[in-house]
Parts: sequence; structure tokens; C-alpha cells
Amino acid sequence: MEFNSREEIHEVLANIDNEYNITNKDLAFKCVQKAMLLGNKKLEFDARYEYFSQLTFCNFIDEALVQYPWLLNYKKNNELKPGSIHRIIWSFKWIIDKIPDYSSIPLSKIKDTIAQFEEEYTAAGNTGKIIEHYRMIMHLIMGEIEKAYEHYNKYKKSNQTGEYDDCYACQLNSILDLYLAKKDYQKVIENAGDLVTKKYSCAEVPDITYPKLVFSYLMLGELDKAEEYYQLTLKKLKLSNPQDIIYYTLFYLGKTKAFVQGKKIIDKQLHFILASKSDMLKYKFFSSCYIFFKYAAREGIKTFKIKLVEHNNNFIQPIEIDEYNVTALQEWFYNQSFLHASLLDKRNENNYYQDYLKYLEEAFKN
Repeated sequence: MEFNSREEIHEVLANIDNEYNITNKDLAFKCVQKAMLLGNKKLEFDARYEYFSQLTFCNFIDEALVQYPWLLNYKKNNELKPGSIHRIIWSFKWIIDKIPDYSSIPLSKIKDTIAQFEEEYTAAGNTGKIIEHYRMIMHLIMGEIEKAYEHYNKYKKSNQTGEYDDCYACQLNSILDLYLAKKDYQKVIENAGDLVTKKYSCAEVPDITYPKLVFSYLMLGELDKAEEYYQLTLKKLKLSNPQDIIYYTLFYLGKTKAFVQGKKIIDKQLHFILASKSDMLKYKFFSSCYIFFKYAAREGIKTFKIKLVEHNNNFIQPIEIDEYNVTALQEWFYNQSFLHASLLDKRNENNYYQDYLKYLEEAFKN
């Protein structure tokens, strides 16, 4: 598709807006490049925001984190319409809870970003509740569960609500992560009730809730219910895009010896994980793969085919084209899980992720 003029770029942006996929992500990036060539900053802003939105909703977080500071800086140095200001402040939420996923980002930088987030939202007014909500999320991600609960309680008590609040479905879905961290799987299920019945729903919820229920029912031994939500997960999540929540299903598929189904997920998702710089993404997916291949090895499966989109030097070597030794896979995924857990824990100054890896080993020993 050829487009070069301001009008043509605006037309492309209008056509792809709210239609999130890899093709449109790449088109949005071309719009950024074309706008830069034209030297039109306003057009570049529109293109960059669309590109940032595509990156976020398609789960290409590495690049989204690179793009957002440009938007924030543009707001600081340019007079914008209220709608544009709202978009920039609103979308801060899309990246704030991803920053701790990278062990290369120091605690000081995370704290500075949280302070900047709070400054932007406080200035917007009536945002006390959503600030406490994201404080909860940030402490949770950094393995500080008790602090997360403190902010959760403040969130519940706050009546400072306004136009920047997440939708209620997203808020409920985030709170499930607290109960998952506390290993209170019954509470996960109970609190997800209004989401799975779609009393509260949005573009992403309950789609991204289903994998959490797969894991929760699995941990409670209710395999029929786990299967029900596994099937819903497959129907709702696009495996052609990175899906940071899909890893929950691999625990279930390993435990139930559904190795063919697990292969489909690994084939679709592993290359995204290997390409990412996110320690959290790698830790979660690799730990689920470790458990998955632990069960495969126990079943006497010697080799396993994995179809990577392209060769990755960070992965183990196949014994034949696309065929890997299962014991070697189990060992590699464990070592990588431990590595990224250690990197996150060292930055966070605790042992939360290493301890959780031990918990998974114990939970899936039989």
C-alpha cells in the first residue's frame, strides 16, 4: 500500500483505528515514518499514538515502552486539545505495570516512573482510587504481596473516582492476581463470577480472565472446569499475537498429558517470548514449559517437535530439524526460569519469584 500525503496518512490511520493486529501495527509504523518525512509533528503525534495503541493491544510491550515517553514529552511541550491530553494520560496505565517486568530497569527508575504517574493522574483530578489500584499492581509485580494488600484496602475505601478509572471489569480482573499470588484459588473463582457471566465485561475481559480460571480450577483438582475455561481461552485469545496470559494453560495441558494441544501453543508463542526482553514474560512462560516437559519426560516421551518461526540462537539446538530432546528441554526451561527469577528478585531485593518456582515444583511433583 502506497500513501505519502497528509490526507492519505490520515485515511490509513482512520481505517486501522480500533482494529488491532500485526498488519495494522506495521501500517501504523509506516505512518510514523511517513509523517516524520513530511516534518509534520501533529501528524507524527497522531501516527505515534496509533502505533503505540497497536503495540499495546497486540502485546508488543518492548516497543510500546520505547514509544510512550515520546508521547508524554509531546504533551509537555505542545498545546493539545483536551481529547489528546486525555488519551496520553489514560494510556500511561497501559505501560506503568509493565515496567517492573524488566530486571534491567532499576528500582530507582521504577519509583521515579510511579511518582510521575501519580503526578499526572493527581493533576487530572479525582484519581485517588485508580492511583491506589496501580500501586497495588506495582507492589504485586515486585513480589511485595503485603504492601499490595495495603494499597488494595486503600483502593477499596477510596471514593475518588473519575474519568480516568479503568472499567470495572478490568479492575476486577487485576484483583484476581492478588488472590493468585496468595494461592487462594477458591477466591479467584468466586471473584471472577461477575466476569465470566459478563455482568462486567470489556474488549479484553473476560477473555484474559479465562486462563486464570484454568489454573485455579487445576490447582483445586477440578479438571472438568479447567477444561471448560481452557476451551474458552482458545476461542478468545489470538495466538498469532503474543499472549502473556496463555502460559497458565500449559500447566494444565502438562498435568493432563495433552501434549499435542500444548505443542500448538508453544509453536505459536515461543518465538515471541524468545524475542522479548521481558524477564517476567520469559519467567512465566518458561516455568510453565518446564512443568509441561517435566510431565512429557515422565510419560517416556523422548523427543518433541517445536516449530519456531525462525531460528533463535538463545534456544537450545535441535537434534534434528524442529525436533528436540525432551530431557534437554525440561532442563533448559528450568534453568531459564531460575535465571529470570533470580534477575527479578535481585532487582526487587527479595526472593519472591525463586520461591514461587519452588512452589510450582512442589505443586506439580505428582
